[in-house]
Amino acid sequence: MENSDQLFYQAQEVVQRKNDDGQLEQLIKQGLDVNNIDEYGMSLAERATFGAINYNALFTLWKAKATPTTDYIKEIFDQFEDGKSVADLYDESEMSIKMQSALELSENFSARKLKIESALLTIHEENNNSQNSDLILSIVLKPFLFEGTIIETTMEFVTSVHDEMKKNLFVGNGYSFIGEPISSSIYIQNVHNPVDLQRLYIKRGKKYYTVSADLYFDFAFENATYPNELVTFKFKTPL
Repeated sequence: MENSDQLFYQAQEVVQRKNDDGQLEQLIKQGLDVNNIDEYGMSLAERATFGAINYNALFTLWKAKATPTTDYIKEIFDQFEDGKSVADLYDESEMSIKMQSALELSENFSARKLKIESALLTIHEENNNSQNSDLILSIVLKPFLFEGTIIETTMEFVTSVHDEMKKNLFVGNGYSFIGEPISSSIYIQNVHNPVDLQRLYIKRGKKYYTVSADLYFDFAFENATYPNELVTFKFKTPL
């Protein structure tokens, strides 16, 4: 059996990793005392709760009959006792982080309060000899809280680029899609409400497109209780 102090010091390093590839279980088989504490009075389970919580390590320690040294660790061990898995707790933790960072838009909701988290514009040429291409605009909205639920939305607008569009996309006020409906949707009040791309202007730089997109949020289409709104989103996206 390896020296108990050496096993403990190895375990201290292992429990700080999100994925230990079974190393903690191996140390336990070699004789690790899961209830040992360091010179500061800290247990392995406590170290596993520092920073990003290591539920994998905590589950292994719980299976090995580690004694919870704090109320917080006891709560986690009790959840394992009740049948929750490591994946369950990671999912709940991730959701909690999202809840804390999400915009709260339940009261006086307006499409104008929505924020872009990321966006990507791509223009795919069919082949080197073709005059045709496809334009794809993807907009990921920052998650927001709406009546107690986190709403995560990705809007994707796809169209074929024709000659008239090519002439106007990169000049003046861009190209108007009114009369050529290109739609996506946003989920509000238990329905998918249409979002129409009405105008697009693209400025080409050395590394980025600077994009201005007019989006029309049609809440009346599904009888939502919010007014229809035209919102202009401006952002940069890599070439």
